[in-house]
Amino acid sequence: MPLFHFLDECHEWPEERLPRWWFGGFSSLCVSFAVAPIDIIKTHMQLQLRKMSILVTIRKIYRLKGFFGFYDGFSATILRQMSSTNLHFIVYESGKHLKYVEEHSYVGKIILGCVAGMSGAVFGIPTDLINVRMQSDMKVPKGERRNYKHVFDGLVRIPKEEGWMALYKGGTVAAVKTTLGTCSQIALYDIIYTLR
Repeated sequence: MPLFHFLDECHEWPEERLPRWWFGGFSSLCVSFAVAPIDIIKTHMQLQLRKMSILVTIRKIYRLKGFFGFYDGFSATILRQMSSTNLHFIVYESGKHLKYVEEHSYVGKIILGCVAGMSGAVFGIPTDLINVRMQSDMKVPKGERRNYKHVFDGLVRIPKEEGWMALYKGGTVAAVKTTLGTCSQIALYDIIYTLR
């Protein structure tokens, strides 16, 4: 029996909805596409040496890279959402359906949410690092830019140039953030849904 077979079966969902393991990652990807320009503006404003308004920051990004400058690092976002975010949902739903937690055990669901978050962080931290580097690259002097072509270029070059541990710079904080975020999002949504 395939590991994710149960996710492809129709359960007794309201209005006979049919869940799929990739729904979480795909929906997160759609949201990311919409908010990517806002995310890059936020990153640039956080890295500013002298304070600039949102409009000045937008003009500067557009002047440096054009429209596609607002999607710098988006290949890393795509990989992160389709791997890390999907893994959160897969681990959580697998744990529930394989009866690792009792149906009405709130503590069990919270622990399972933390495990799901930690599992996703393993894949999410390197892509998040590459995303931030690609977003901030245009602010660095030309001779010092990393110029990753896409996420896979970063995944190959970082271990070669800096050692594979460099993929997990800031990993502890990122793992805590992802773990708490996943636990809050998935487990608490699930608990609130069962309270209806």
